[in-house]
Amino acid sequence: MLLCGPTGTGKTTIIKDYCGKVENASLQFLSVVLSSRSTCKQVSEQIESKLDKKGARNVIGPKNGKLIIHVDDINMPLK
Repeated sequence: MLLCGPTGTGKTTIIKDYCGKVENASLQFLSVVLSSRSTCKQVSEQIESKLDKKGARNVIGPKNGKLIIHVDDINMPLK
């Protein structure tokens, strides 16, 4: 799902409120906030921290259910 709108309209708050209500043992929520200093490695580490490792290089979803990943501010300026 992609939630679009002007700056300051509460998009992040809406998503976090919803996910806070539905989060339980079988449904986890991760918020990844991007900035101009974010690197691919940082984003990968954040996401992989919520996943389970299967072997040396593979990751799978959480054992107990599903993971919702909220990526905040995907409209990053070009450098």
